Amino acid sequence: MTTNFVDRLDDALIRSGRIDAKFFFGPPTKDQVMNLYLKFFPDEKDGAKVFCEHVFESKEKKGQVLSMADLQGFLVRHSDDAAAAARLKL
Repeated sequence: MTTNFVDRLDDALIRSGRIDAKFFFGPPTKDQVMNLYLKFFPDEKDGAKVFCEHVFESKEKKGQVLSMADLQGFLVRHSDDAAAAARLKL
């Protein structure tokens, strides 16, 4: 089970025996973003740097942090062209 709003879940959903462990996943680091890009395009180290720059520029401009799931979805949609994926603004 995943949620962005654990405090909104009914107690019956998160009682002992249903949810036995909770994990917080914070915003991705630059290393995580670059490594994710390299999972899709293993030989594109320069593209990974450009992609990472775009991700963190977007964060600064929009004031929001993209999750790893958001980034993975973006890369899946653009998995046919490494250079275009790196250049595209998020």
